[in-house]
Amino acid sequence: MFLSLFLIFLSFFPFLVLKAYGAGIAIYEQGVSGLGNAYAGAAASAEDGSTIFYNPAGLTKLTKPEISLGTHVIIPTAHFKNTGSIKADKTPLTGNNGGDAGVIGIVPNLYVSTPINEKFF
Repeated sequence: MFLSLFLIFLSFFPFLVLKAYGAGIAIYEQGVSGLGNAYAGAAASAEDGSTIFYNPAGLTKLTKPEISLGTHVIIPTAHFKNTGSIKADKTPLTGNNGGDAGVIGIVPNLYVSTPINEKFF
C-alpha cells in the first residue's frame, strides 16, 4: 500500500515544479598556467602551485618551491530599463531606469608550495 502511494506521488512530482529562475557568473580563473589550454586536464596536470586547487596530490610532482600569483579583473556591464515592472502587490516599482549595474571586481589568487623532504616526492 505504501509503495503504491509512493509511486503515485512520484508520478505527479514532475508537475509540482512550476518555474525556476536562476542567474549567476562562474569565475573559472584559478591560475594563469591553465588559461592557455582552457583548463583542459587541470585535474591531472601539475605545472605549478595552483595544482592544489584541483589536484592536491599533484603537489608531490613539484620538485622545488613554487609561488603562483595572479589577479583577474572582471568588468561586467548590465544596462537595464524599467518598462512596467510591478511588485507582488501589483504596485509599480519606484526608482530610476538606470545606468550600469555592473561593478568592477578584482579576484586575486595566490598559491605557494614547497617540498618537505625527499621522502615526500
